[in-house]
Formats: sequence, structure tokens, C-alpha cells
Amino acid sequence: MGEYEEEAVEYMKEKNHEGMIYGIIKRFGISRYSSSYDDYVVLGMILFVKGYVELINMDPDAEENRINAYLYQKIKWGILDELRRKKREEEHRTDVVDETSNDYFAKLPDNDVDAETLVTIRDQLSELFRRCNDFEREYLEYKLKGYTEMEISRHLKQTHTKVYRARNNIRRMACEIFDKK
Repeated sequence: MGEYEEEAVEYMKEKNHEGMIYGIIKRFGISRYSSSYDDYVVLGMILFVKGYVELINMDPDAEENRINAYLYQKIKWGILDELRRKKREEEHRTDVVDETSNDYFAKLPDNDVDAETLVTIRDQLSELFRRCNDFEREYLEYKLKGYTEMEISRHLKQTHTKVYRARNNIRRMACEIFDKK
């Protein structure tokens, strides 16, 4: 450890500055009984030391109030970034599961079906298009052409969130329409 890292650890231990880390973690609603609680405590401590070293390198004569305010923001933003990263990762895993388990478009029958089935499918797709709003229709047209959500987002110049919401709304409607017997 360098000179400032040791100084940062000593500063963290004095005057219960570790309490700042626990307070931030509590503020984000992470319970001490959570399986990831210790990970966030360690992350907070690492961010504390890094923040302290950064600030002391920028301003060696920084006052205690400025140091504490800087460290609080550094830790808060670092933990928030980690929470967002985990949320995105979890949403991505959910999207992958959804796409494999519930994709009605992938389950549409082959060309080897009778005319009655094709008419039924055409009617169901027409009903789906009728229920969709303009954006969902655009999304559905691209999806039926084989585009991914990321490609659709780029083509339609919309956020990923809006595209995924449209996809989920369409899936909900498709469940209602295609599951009718």
C-alpha cells in the first residue's frame, strides 16, 4: 500500500468514518442480512480509500468537511453504479429467459400446415396488429423480419426501455390471443 492508502485506512478508522459506509448502504435499502451486504461494505471501503487518495492528490490541504463530503458522494455513486449494473445484468438474464421460454413468434408453425391453421394464424396476427399502438406495430414489423431488440432500438431511434416495454406489451397481448382455444 502506498503512503496515502495507509493514511486513508487510518482516516476511515478514526471518528467512525466507517459508519458513513454503513449509512449509505442502509440508505439504499440493503439489509445486513442480505447475501450481498458484505460485498457492498467492502466496495464502500475500497471506494473510501480510492476517493481519499484522489482528493488528497488534488488538494493535499483539504479540510475535514470537504474530505467527508467528497467521500460520501464517491461512495454513494459507486454503490449506486454497482446496484444499477446488477439490475441491468438481472434484466438481461430475464430477457434471455423470456426470449427462449415465451416467444410465440419463434413457435409459429412451418409452411407444412393446412389452410385452416394458416387462416387462424392470419386472423390471430391481424388481431394482434389491431390491438397494438403505432409504435408497437413498427416494433412488430421489425421483429417479424428477424431484427433483435437492439437493432430495432437503433432503427426506430428509441430507447431500449421503450422497445422492451413494447415487446412485453405485445407478448402479453399475444398470450391472450394465441392461447385462445
